Amino acid sequence: MTREIYVRRLETLLKKLPPEKRWGITEDINMHFIEGNAAGKSDAALAEGLGAPESLARAYMLEFAADRATRDASVGNVMRMIWAALGVGLVNVIIALPVWLAVVAVWLSLLAAGVSAAVGGVVAAFFSLIDWFVPLPFVNAPMHITAISGGAAIASLGGLTVIGTMYLGKWLLKLLARYLQANRTIIAKRG
Repeated sequence: MTREIYVRRLETLLKKLPPEKRWGITEDINMHFIEGNAAGKSDAALAEGLGAPESLARAYMLEFAADRATRDASVGNVMRMIWAALGVGLVNVIIALPVWLAVVAVWLSLLAAGVSAAVGGVVAAFFSLIDWFVPLPFVNAPMHITAISGGAAIASLGGLTVIGTMYLGKWLLKLLARYLQANRTIIAKRG
């Protein structure tokens, strides 16, 4: 494969990257070919040494997604990084993806429990407070202060659970970004 065909193919595969990033990569690859030609190597040998343009493009896409997810660990950036990593290695699909899906399921369960406790506590305190002034037939709370305090306590614990779960989620996103970055490094060393 000639340098022009290789670089053109790589540039096409990297079309989702920002133009300046894509230009920098293609310039590096062009320089690799120029230096290799100066050392007496053919374009075909240099292209074979780089590997298939598809593999190289996937590695660059993963690197870009990893850098962006590390700088800003938002759900969207981490999801883009996950998809880039899935394109690079089957091991992520077989082993890592189910583990991370289980972690996300536990995190969502904790979040749902916190929201439920917060809402339940607010509702209990509210109806106990209303019953104090206007007796409601479905509320049987002879000790209104205790019922209001208990509802407020449950709502507070639920709110703290939600806050803690949000911090846990942010930490998990950063951990996932690090895992995928380590994965990218392993793949780069292998290629």
